Amino acid sequence: MNIYKGLCMPADLPRFYLDLADLRLESAICLFHQRFSTNTVPRWAAGATVPLSGA
Repeated sequence: MNIYKGLCMPADLPRFYLDLADLRLESAICLFHQRFSTNTVPRWAAGATVPLSGA
C-alpha cells in the first residue's frame, strides 16, 4: 500500500513520486482529496490524515 501526500498541484505529483509515471503501476483504488483554503495559509501541520481500515 502506498499513501502519497503533497502540498502541491496534482500535475506536479509525478515530479515528486516517480513511480506514478511508471506504466507498470497498477491500482485497484485511488482516493484523491483536493481543497483550497480560502481563509488560512496552507501548511503541512494542518494536513488531515486519511485513515484506512481493512487494508
